[in-house]
Amino acid sequence: MLFRPVYGPELELIYTFIKQNPAPASRQVIYEACLPQYGDRRILSSQSIDDALSFLMATLLIEDRDGFRIRQTGVTEGSFRLTIIAHMQKLAQREVSPNHELDVQYFLLLQELFIKPDRLYVGDVHAEANKLRSVTELGGVSQEKIRSWKRVMAFLGIGRRVANGFQCVFAPTLLQEIIAAWQSREGFLQDLLEGHFIHYLPFQTQAGDLAQAVGQPLWYLQQQQIVQMRAYQDASSKPYFGERRWRYLVYKGGVA
Repeated sequence: MLFRPVYGPELELIYTFIKQNPAPASRQVIYEACLPQYGDRRILSSQSIDDALSFLMATLLIEDRDGFRIRQTGVTEGSFRLTIIAHMQKLAQREVSPNHELDVQYFLLLQELFIKPDRLYVGDVHAEANKLRSVTELGGVSQEKIRSWKRVMAFLGIGRRVANGFQCVFAPTLLQEIIAAWQSREGFLQDLLEGHFIHYLPFQTQAGDLAQAVGQPLWYLQQQQIVQMRAYQDASSKPYFGERRWRYLVYKGGVA
């Protein structure tokens, strides 16, 4: 199940080790290889590895067949961050079947609590999550599960923990990485969002607008001249950014 007490860095460490290992790796081999490298001594234990393995199996990134190996999906997403985000989005959109029904809710919390209502900050994610019918029908989620969820979201660059709550603004580096993976490299914003970005993260509010969590870092990339957005007169494509009515984006590259 995805709602495991994990932190984030151990997920990438273990996934990378399994990916680089030519043969299926036993649990003991993973213990021996990964525990000495795991920098946070507060959570240095075999249980942290077990939880991470369960999490990675829930994302359908790895499988256990006489040892742990990368699950062959036929999809290459580049970095670990993009790969795991894309897989969790597939679960949320039910493009793949989850191992546990609660796994579908992992990314849906992001969509339902932040993106659709266009909220940047939720002070009590646990309480708000347990108001969702789709969550309560599955028995709800505990405080511990939500604490873990916030840690993983922060690790992935989807937001950050602020006080006891969570602020959802996608990191500019994450946004740039997703745009850089766009094969077109330039085109209408609507095509970028609906044909590419949605395979990684939700972006649209209940009203059909671009959520602030996406718009703010995209505006930052514009200011840094990493992307160039502009109006495109007489185009039928949907405009964004209010009165600026930007419809077209060119990815220019650089450092966010």
